[in-house]
Amino acid sequence: MKKDKLIILVVAGLVIWVFGPHLLYLLDTSADNNTSINNTESQKANLVNQYRVTFTQAFVGIAVLYGVYQTWQRITVAEKELKVAQDNLKVSQEGQITERFTRAIEQLGNPAIEIRLGGIYSLERIASESDKDYWQIMEILTAYVRQNSPNRDIENIDVHGILKQKKLSLDIQAILTVIKRRKNPFNDKESSSLDLSSSYLGWISLRKVNLAGANLQWANLYGSGLQGANFERAILEEVIFEDANLKGTNFQGAKLGLSDFKKASLIEAVFKEADLVGADFTEADLQGANFEMTFLGGSNLKGAKNLTVEQLSKAKTLYNATLDEELLIPLKEAHFTLFEKPDYNE
Repeated sequence: MKKDKLIILVVAGLVIWVFGPHLLYLLDTSADNNTSINNTESQKANLVNQYRVTFTQAFVGIAVLYGVYQTWQRITVAEKELKVAQDNLKVSQEGQITERFTRAIEQLGNPAIEIRLGGIYSLERIASESDKDYWQIMEILTAYVRQNSPNRDIENIDVHGILKQKKLSLDIQAILTVIKRRKNPFNDKESSSLDLSSSYLGWISLRKVNLAGANLQWANLYGSGLQGANFERAILEEVIFEDANLKGTNFQGAKLGLSDFKKASLIEAVFKEADLVGADFTEADLQGANFEMTFLGGSNLKGAKNLTVEQLSKAKTLYNATLDEELLIPLKEAHFTLFEKPDYNE
């Protein structure tokens, strides 16, 4: 049908090109009889040729426009076909991701450690490929940690024996590694915070891990290597950090009430604006630690190492804090307001 229309248009164009100039000539001469009387055959031929040139230019212009129109139509059709293909590909990929996701979840429940590890790393790959599934996978992995590595009731066991010497299983270590290298840390693209509360995470090595805003309340991080980690604004109440390496760790604005830092290395750690009410720093190394605007009410700083009057003078409060006399006396003399009962609502 389109071919027949094209043939008709071509034939019509040729007829107009051949006879059109003559018709225009006749119309032109009939409109002006004086001009037509004086026209010679040569002049007539010139006029016809001029009309023919005009027609040729017009046809060329029309042909160009027609070509542009046809090209635009082809591009439009191609774009529609491309969109359909992309939509089909997206549906296919989503179907594949769903299948991979289901298989990985099944692997997490397998008794064989190597299969569970395969499931964990499959979920990591899916999370890196699919923004839609990213947060759901993070929730699944953190729930797995809470379920399979719960913190023990330290009141009922030998805390200097069994609990503090327990190593993490390979699958828990793998999940924590996945969390460390995840692509969307909190306040970047993660809309919610990771929940690792009440988890046993002792002896783990997670240097420079970003756990800003995470919930680790009641978690056990005994002996862990967390140098340079980011716990900004994290919930860390009653967390065990005993014997942990926390050199250069960022605790700015974190909630650390009643946390245990005994014997921890806190060299150059940042506690700016943090809540450390009731925290225990017995024998902790606090060299260069930043306590600016920190709440230290009721905290135990007795026996802390490398702690200075200058560091503590920048705190928000030391109300009911326990200090060695060499720190307590000069602080009370020069900064007695630190020991007054504070208004925690300020």
